Amino acid sequence: MTAASDRKPDTSRMSLCPASADTAADCLSVVIIIDSLNIGGAQRLVDLQLRAMEQNGHRIRVVNLSAPSSLSRKLKDRGVEVVDVMQKRLLDIRAFLRLRRILCQWRPDIVHAHLIHATLTGALLARLTGSALVVTLHSEEANRGGLPTRIKNGLEYIVLRGVADRVIACGPRVALGQGRRLGQLPIDVVSNQIDAVQPLLPEQRKALRSQLGYGPRDLVCLAVGRLTRQKGFDVLVDAFGQLPADHPPAKLMIAGDGEECAALSERIRVTGISRSVRLLGARSDVDELMAIADVFILSSLWEGLPLALLEAMTAGLPIIATKVGDVATVTSDAAAILVPPGDVSALSAALVMVLDRANLRADLAAAARRRVRPFTDVSGFVDELIRVYFLARAIRTP
Repeated sequence: MTAASDRKPDTSRMSLCPASADTAADCLSVVIIIDSLNIGGAQRLVDLQLRAMEQNGHRIRVVNLSAPSSLSRKLKDRGVEVVDVMQKRLLDIRAFLRLRRILCQWRPDIVHAHLIHATLTGALLARLTGSALVVTLHSEEANRGGLPTRIKNGLEYIVLRGVADRVIACGPRVALGQGRRLGQLPIDVVSNQIDAVQPLLPEQRKALRSQLGYGPRDLVCLAVGRLTRQKGFDVLVDAFGQLPADHPPAKLMIAGDGEECAALSERIRVTGISRSVRLLGARSDVDELMAIADVFILSSLWEGLPLALLEAMTAGLPIIATKVGDVATVTSDAAAILVPPGDVSALSAALVMVLDRANLRADLAAAARRRVRPFTDVSGFVDELIRVYFLARAIRTP
């Protein structure tokens, strides 16, 4: 589903850099700029895009606005040109001037921004270097927070309305939500896609569960994401703490890192569930964690189309999720138990229902595998991105 653009080519703007000369007419030079390459949904999507586009002649480079990470190192090892800028704050003049020099050397056709700092930085860079700006929105609403966040949201609104050449939503509900925020701005819907999770052999699954301290009778629940307020892990911990004493032996592992790590650790301790709930930190083996888990939980307060959810569905996991973003679009009521965001009691009741009923878990898992099939078309995803890129370049080409 794609919105047609009513924007006119801008032939009046002068560029500080000469036009791109390192790509043929049917190939593109693209710079992906992102707030960080720490493991998360947007980052895994970029990795997927790079792996798919490396094979079709387009030149893709990456600007990481944070410190080097395991993903940035992996991309470099694979031959991807990655620049780790370590931007200290949004108005980091030294980092910005360095980026301008780099992009003037690269002369990309497209600057593709993911997340809010990258959107604001990418807007300036695109205008100074003559590149078209494409922005992907990963949530159905603006970020929530105090005054600094509201200021950034206001600046992002200006960029999306007046600077970006194309705006992409990662799912149809995201497009609807952002459409209410942005007015009549045309938005291209390019739904997130994933590679299927490969199952482990039974002996491999048993061995990995044992390494993590889980026995054959344990029912292992998995949650994945950055440890931020958005992901609602505090709600999940409280819901786990409300499980009755006579429920099956349930365990919870949360894979991810972030600013709420210390607060969550303390919450787990105070709730008295330290023996049942573990914070695993940032993990590069999420596929394997999916393969050993028995239930997947998404507790987000707001979302777009979460890659972790899609991965859990391809792994054949029964899903408990909050009804946010495009979650219900993907799962329907058949493939997940859906609960309101932020509702501890509803989430705890859903946990009891799923943990106590093996037949329900099997039905949810089978439905998840069926429902996720349309979201494993990586080739179609890349074709749609390239189509949007060419539309954006046409707007910027005199």
